[in-house]
Amino acid sequence: MTNPVSRKALVSAIVLVNLAAAAEVRAGVAPPPFASVQVNDPTDDPGSNNTQTNTAVTLGAPGTVLVAFLDSGSYSMGVSNRFTGWSRSTDGGETFADLGAFSSNGNNNDSGFPHLVRNTLSGRVYASASGFSSSAVRVFRSDNDGQSWLAAVDVMAGPCDSFCDLPTIEVDNFVGASQGHVYAATRDFGAGPGIYLSRSTDHGATWSGGNQVEPAGADNVQAPDLSVGADHSHHMAYYDSNPRSIRVKRTTDGGATFSASVPVTIIFGTGTNGDLGLEFRTNSFPKLVASPTDPAALFVVYADEVVGPDRGNIYLQRSTDGGQIWGSPQKINDDAGTNDQFGPSLAISPDGTRLFVGWYDRRDDGGNVLMRYYGRIARVGGSPVPAFAPAFPLSEGIWAPCDGADPEVSVNLLSDYDRTAADSSDFYSAFLDCTEGDPNVRLAKIPIDYIFRDGLETSGTELWSIAVP
Repeated sequence: MTNPVSRKALVSAIVLVNLAAAAEVRAGVAPPPFASVQVNDPTDDPGSNNTQTNTAVTLGAPGTVLVAFLDSGSYSMGVSNRFTGWSRSTDGGETFADLGAFSSNGNNNDSGFPHLVRNTLSGRVYASASGFSSSAVRVFRSDNDGQSWLAAVDVMAGPCDSFCDLPTIEVDNFVGASQGHVYAATRDFGAGPGIYLSRSTDHGATWSGGNQVEPAGADNVQAPDLSVGADHSHHMAYYDSNPRSIRVKRTTDGGATFSASVPVTIIFGTGTNGDLGLEFRTNSFPKLVASPTDPAALFVVYADEVVGPDRGNIYLQRSTDGGQIWGSPQKINDDAGTNDQFGPSLAISPDGTRLFVGWYDRRDDGGNVLMRYYGRIARVGGSPVPAFAPAFPLSEGIWAPCDGADPEVSVNLLSDYDRTAADSSDFYSAFLDCTEGDPNVRLAKIPIDYIFRDGLETSGTELWSIAVP
């Protein structure tokens, strides 16, 4: 094994030896993409209402994978005010059945931007989404691994008097008095604007109604993301426009009170919400995960504009003291050029030893227009800096942006976010794919040990090595 201290700054060659195909990958050439699978059924999209994007993934009983997504096809299937679709796999993500729209619940249903989580003890699955025609955050519940859903509950009945955006949901799955408690957060744009948190202690049947966590004055706080630590503490990461930054707050009493916010990083992008200035809307919204085994370890990933011709990169930052101090930004996209990267997702393995980051990447097009989805896996543990293996493509095709193709969707929407899940053996990454010319959802299943660093590691039929001069 080579001593990392003595190795040169740049690795001269990366070699993939596939024991079945003996394929070789040289420096600067990406490994072959994973065989991703179609998640939604395009034949369910009537007319031009063909957008599926903004994905969320959770895992049910062994072999069950659930994916939810913003779905304009659901809106146009003869039932108004429903904009979220979901698909279900019972063979570990090899094939999916598109099950249409979530259950109807009166005139105020959902407008997409879903998030999925599961209570690992009871098996109950929760899906959050924005309200449609009036203010609400809707949470749907399923007790049969996503085969069907109970009627939605409005979890922000108090603060959502105008519009509540980008809701997120999390469940405490750690053994203790608060195990099974569910938490939802959102940005309210009405009277008393700001970020609110609501809690349920009875498995989602009733909710506290919303506690203001961060007010919005001259600044625009946006896109809260929640993660529960092994000690039952909760952290919330969010974007703040004044000053442009990502910040984190912590609660140890189930959201009744929060600590003062701590800055994770400044944001250089000057566009609205940290927009990178591409031809479709982007953002610098954070994704946050807490280690499931170390309450002090937190990870935040985000996209940011940089000085010069490179309009966007993906960055990761880590805290080892429960979010009080954050390390320096670590650039995750490992391309050598100035092509665009945006839209990161983030997940950690249940044992806390592997970290996955996914993102949209234009490195494979000299014109910086066409894109595909990429991923990278790190070994985390004792080192203060996660040890990332080189990136690999997850989408098989390379495609042109397909924003503006749907009259029911914002003309500049491509994908605002994706969410990835993990079990003890694999990461499950769902993402937008425009290979067919319209926005569809695909999923790639990546072994958590699909990684190479400081020697050799094996994963199934593949052996990865890193050649060091």
